[in-house]
Amino acid sequence: MCEAITQHLHCLVAVCEMTMQHLRGAVAVCETTMQHLHSVFTVCETTMHHLRSVVAVCETTMQPLHSLVAVCETATHHLHSVVAVCETTMQHLRGVVAVCEMTMQHLRSVVAVCEMTMQHLRSVVAVCEMTMQHLQSPVAVCKTTMQHLRSPFAVCEMTTQHLHSLVAVCEATTQHLHSLVAVCERIMQHLHSVVAVCVTTMQHLRSVVAVCEMTTQHLRSPFVMCAPTRGQSFIPAGCLGGVCNTPLHGYNHLAPGIRQTSLPPQGPPLHGYQANFAAPAGAAPTCLLPPPNY
Repeated sequence: MCEAITQHLHCLVAVCEMTMQHLRGAVAVCETTMQHLHSVFTVCETTMHHLRSVVAVCETTMQPLHSLVAVCETATHHLHSVVAVCETTMQHLRGVVAVCEMTMQHLRSVVAVCEMTMQHLRSVVAVCEMTMQHLQSPVAVCKTTMQHLRSPFAVCEMTTQHLHSLVAVCEATTQHLHSLVAVCERIMQHLHSVVAVCVTTMQHLRSVVAVCEMTTQHLRSPFVMCAPTRGQSFIPAGCLGGVCNTPLHGYNHLAPGIRQTSLPPQGPPLHGYQANFAAPAGAAPTCLLPPPNY
């Protein structure tokens, strides 16, 4: 009986020793696992430090971007004011062009009237010259008659004096008409010079109107090229280089709330612009801020 109990005790001791060996192996495994966990914890702490430094860098980068957004909004307001000034200037220039056209029409009508007056004066001068020629022939007849007829000499002298006085009157009238023709010619020359000045002024005004229209188109074209949605208030990294679909190196995955603007623009167009002010063919797309919410 005692031997059986002793054998059982020996078996129990052997089982306990095997259990102790297993427990020691488990303790060694736990110590190895703890060492691995300590190394993993160290790696996690290092990763956290790196992530905190990355967060600090991102916050530092966000401040210049916010200032750039404010500058772009201010520039947009200034461009809107410049476009309004250009439109007002174009309206005034169109009014000046209309006034110049009306003035040119009146000047042309005055030139036509002066030309008709000159034609009438030339016809009157021709009539006076013909009258003088007809009066010179009676004077010659009277002189011949005076030589042959001594008795009616006094009558012929009186007639000759009257005819000479009539000739003098006709000559004076002719001189006055010639001076009037010269005055009309000078007036016509001045009117032609005024018409030339008006034509030159109209050409300059039309060139100024064309320059204002081109300036207005160039000022309106940036606002309809690549307008983002109304809710977006951040410029993607790819827009800093002038091309919408080119992200910076290492920032392929954007943060939540930030998206690239290479997609077609969504939302309504900018206020005050129509579809006929599109960008020229072949121009590179540009990125603009959404219109400010007042």
